[in-house]
Amino acid sequence: MRGKIYLLRHGQFYWQTNKNRDLNSSLTNMGELQAKYLSVHLFKLLKGHSVQVSSSNLIRALQTRDHFVQLHDYVDSVTEMPFLQEASFHIGSHDGTNGSKPTGMYQSFYSRVINGFYDLLSSGEDTTKLCFTHNGVIKCILRELLKDDKLDIKVRNASITVIEVGSKIISIKAIDHIYNLPNDLVTK
Repeated sequence: MRGKIYLLRHGQFYWQTNKNRDLNSSLTNMGELQAKYLSVHLFKLLKGHSVQVSSSNLIRALQTRDHFVQLHDYVDSVTEMPFLQEASFHIGSHDGTNGSKPTGMYQSFYSRVINGFYDLLSSGEDTTKLCFTHNGVIKCILRELLKDDKLDIKVRNASITVIEVGSKIISIKAIDHIYNLPNDLVTK
């Protein structure tokens, strides 16, 4: 594959606000607004370009994705990809960034994400891919590409991480980019 991969984190969801204990909860009102701003920004950025859209199957990622799909006229395909799904545990407690050794749960999650990411890269198509996903997934991909297992970067809600794939090189063009999201909508 040659082209760009946009890793897009979903908007704020109820579990983050401690108003719901379900990790698969829906977007909050703020999350809905974040998803709309993200979608409008992507629409303007990619207007006239054909894109492939994929997402996690968790509600918050699907809701964020659907805001974009409803706006954009040039969506080639919309799929759900298991590697884009978030871990079922708190990443920071298991990934070793707190000085401990990464747990088996984290290592299994990391392997799933990275294997799926390399499968995506080997698709052979020259295209723009939008992946609506989660904090932990984006961190794993960045750790792999930057060869830094301890990388602990903040990936905020409705942020954009851009990876450019060339014939022989993969480069990171943006990490946790918030574009023109109003300050009152910026969350962790």
